[in-house]
Amino acid sequence: MKICLIQNKPIDDKISNLKKLESLIPDEYFDLLMFPECFNSIYGIDYFKKNAEEIKPNNILMIS
Repeated sequence: MKICLIQNKPIDDKISNLKKLESLIPDEYFDLLMFPECFNSIYGIDYFKKNAEEIKPNNILMIS
């Protein structure tokens, strides 16, 4: 099994964070892709509500 681990330093702009992460995903084959627990926003209770998302069954996040 090949695992790809990506560590990032998020800023206070969720879309920019997601675009940066997308650029870090290698073109090589892997079985599992893992990000840190707060990969899309700065960690802190002041940011959680602002960056929260509703999770629905079969949700797919698309970055454009």
